[in-house]
Amino acid sequence: MKKFALGMMLMAAACGNAAGENDVESMGEQRGALVGAPLDPHHPFAVGLCVGPLQADGSCPTGGANTTRCSATLIAPNLVLTARHCVERMVAVDPNDSCGSAFNGVLINASMHVTTDSTVLRPGAEWYTVQSSEGPSGNNSCIDDLAFLTLDRNVTGVRPAGVDLFTNVAERPPSSVAIVGRGAIHARWDTETGTRIEYDNGNLERRKLEAIPFVCAPTQLGDCSIVDYFQFSSHTFDVRPGLMSYGRASISGDSGSGVFSQAAFAKGRYFVIATNTLGAIDAEGLPRGSHGVRLQPHADYIRTVARAAAAKGQYPAPLWAR
Repeated sequence: MKKFALGMMLMAAACGNAAGENDVESMGEQRGALVGAPLDPHHPFAVGLCVGPLQADGSCPTGGANTTRCSATLIAPNLVLTARHCVERMVAVDPNDSCGSAFNGVLINASMHVTTDSTVLRPGAEWYTVQSSEGPSGNNSCIDDLAFLTLDRNVTGVRPAGVDLFTNVAERPPSSVAIVGRGAIHARWDTETGTRIEYDNGNLERRKLEAIPFVCAPTQLGDCSIVDYFQFSSHTFDVRPGLMSYGRASISGDSGSGVFSQAAFAKGRYFVIATNTLGAIDAEGLPRGSHGVRLQPHADYIRTVARAAAAKGQYPAPLWAR
């Protein structure tokens, strides 16, 4: 069992609201996934999600109890993949377990929109209305943190990313991954209270970071564990089968980002292998390490959703969904 001695808070990274030998160094290599990452003009399939009514100028509100702003990925002309906690509420089941919450089927807000614009904050951005949202049959806050949003019309002028439903990264792990997200460029938390004390959202613009070191994708509970010194003294978080871990933490706004194998991404083959959902902070309150929900374990369900969206949008189902 490998354990990473990090001060850790498993948190919804968004809502602006076999392991390698150098895992500890990898997890702490950079303080935030998108800190210093360049703006990304080349991957418009990495869309922005606004949960809650748009403002009069067409931008997404920057605050509100029933508003969240997340990253997402267009995986078919009218189908978007994001993190489930971006759109659905959770209830606590076990307060001593970092995955001890369950989705309860209640939407944060029925009004949801998606944009291919570089930022959800730009007045006049073009938005697509989310017509329906669904997630896996399970409701665990960690391993079932996937949501599929069907849009009211097909997105034009953007080539969707594909989905890799065949590669089991627990058996064939990538050496590194890439993400494209819209997270904050700096954040810091008070480790005693969990209060965010520093924050810069960077206008929630789309940013890309590559060569993020892969850490682990366990096949069974206990294969990969992290010591959590935040809130839970000496609490050990066992990375659940169905999740994957990688270095360079994601922070507010990054939930729902597509996670790609670096080798394929660098060659222009954009196939999502996981959805970025959880970020960690270290003992200093700085982001340091991330987790994503792997898509391959949900392959049959995802194919069913994609085929239904294709029928609605009147286009051939993607090859990966057939």
